[in-house]
Amino acid sequence: MWFYRDWQPSEILNLANVTVNGVLFGSVANGGVIYRDVPPGHYHIAPASFVPNSNQDANIELAAGQQAYLKIVSSAAWGSEDTAAKNIERDAFWVWVIPSAVAQTEIANRRQGI
Repeated sequence: MWFYRDWQPSEILNLANVTVNGVLFGSVANGGVIYRDVPPGHYHIAPASFVPNSNQDANIELAAGQQAYLKIVSSAAWGSEDTAAKNIERDAFWVWVIPSAVAQTEIANRRQGI
């Protein structure tokens, strides 16, 4: 499984903690990539998010030798709270399953600074 985030300096800079089948699996930095080798099976992927939403999680089925590319996206505006005292931004993350050709291009372009 590949997890990645596009570099977005105007978005949430906190780590995106990701659970797989209910267990903390890793943390993805803004602009980061992590890889974890897993056995074939069914996986429920959920990013930790202050603002829960039914569309934030993903379910995938992996066969032997198959890779999955999971893009972690954020929206600081979704988790914002404006008070008289201050503007508070909270972590709001989603996981999207991305086709391998698209994800590999996005990861390669980011490494080259494109």
